[in-house]
Amino acid sequence: SNVKFLNIVPNNKLPKIYKKYNYFILPSIIEGTPKSLLEAMACGLITISTDVEGINEIIDNNSNGFLIKNLDSKSILRGINNAYKKSNIKISKKANLTIMKKFSLQLFYKKKKQLFNLLLKI
Repeated sequence: SNVKFLNIVPNNKLPKIYKKYNYFILPSIIEGTPKSLLEAMACGLITISTDVEGINEIIDNNSNGFLIKNLDSKSILRGINNAYKKSNIKISKKANLTIMKKFSLQLFYKKKKQLFNLLLKI
């Protein structure tokens, strides 16, 4: 298998790059709301990520992506094998739908506007 590391990529070129791949792996110890994970899911990639706060609020294991418990090479390999065996178009579509329903830019701007309006009333 081939791994390709990219330098900084302009935002408008990211979807084209993401769509070249089937899987996105995010092994992380700590996260908030990782933008790269949201982008990959929006592009319909099968995601494999660590089961940590932030990520596990986005990924529903075996539904819209896959979570791994530990950050060691054996756990990551098991996660990749699990995703490879179970991944299908339903998981890809659920990943994309999760982003549209919970993390779209329109929803983000709507929530920010509500927050600003609330702050202006205080």
